[in-house]
Amino acid sequence: MQKTRPGHKVSALKFLGPKVSVSGINLVALLLGLGLVLLHGFSPGGFRLDWYALAALFILTIPLTANYLKVARIPGASFQFRDEIDDARRAVERSVDVSAEFGAEPHTAEQPTSMEKPANVEEHARKSLRGFATFDLEQVDALVESDPVLALAALRIEIEKKLSFAVRFLGLSETRYVPVSDSIRLLLGDYPRMPYHIVPDQADALSRILRLCQKAVHGIPVSQAEAKQIVQLAHGLEESFPIGYSINFTPVENYEECGLMCEWEHCIEHMPLAHPSTDLSCPVFGHDCPGGKSLSLRCGSAMEESDSKAVKDGDSQ
Repeated sequence: MQKTRPGHKVSALKFLGPKVSVSGINLVALLLGLGLVLLHGFSPGGFRLDWYALAALFILTIPLTANYLKVARIPGASFQFRDEIDDARRAVERSVDVSAEFGAEPHTAEQPTSMEKPANVEEHARKSLRGFATFDLEQVDALVESDPVLALAALRIEIEKKLSFAVRFLGLSETRYVPVSDSIRLLLGDYPRMPYHIVPDQADALSRILRLCQKAVHGIPVSQAEAKQIVQLAHGLEESFPIGYSINFTPVENYEECGLMCEWEHCIEHMPLAHPSTDLSCPVFGHDCPGGKSLSLRCGSAMEESDSKAVKDGDSQ
């Protein structure tokens, strides 16, 4: 897995420089505005409060009341937000339900592999990733206790980052920045025609989780309990990416600890499948190895050694 410097991800979410309090500035602006309104109101015939003065007073009160308006929980909006969480949960559940089906067979290949896989590979591929995650949610989990909104902002950034990198890695876009909606659309492809890299239920779940995060970041009040539910949805969505179908295209350095056969097994089914096989073809899964020919040869040698050992063990019994 690609390493980052300690604290690098956290620093991306922090404000640069000290926080500046604007309450004093707002108060001074209000007092100056009131003074101007008073000057405007006095006329030779006495004090006059016209529509211009009333409009000016309304505008001047906005900075002072904005914070209260921002945290005010409108019952209808609150209920709607909770309904959207429930809708997202159902989308995640549907994604998990279909994961076994689309995880059982390669869904990016136009030709079946000619290589015979070990007997345990299919069962291995149906299991969820062990010790490795498509989305890195460690920072999000840490933030949700202290700052639910910041946690959801971090969640959105993490999902967007993984989707954007996946699109570039797969060659679906050459631009450095890809809007998240475009990333989802490109990964879905022309489903059910191949190739595609996520299924419609996953696309729906991702879109719903991202919308919930966006609403929270843009001022919709969200409680800690609601934020935890949304973060849990992201954890639940992990179950919809069986081994071989993760959309995190970074090598897993500790793959043995994660129960994987190699650094790229978690996403190998997304790779091209040559028919007939080439030097780049994985000796286990048949797909082109993202690690190159050297890694493919290493895995082939390891398989031959394993087969020889199994034969010797069988002869000795």
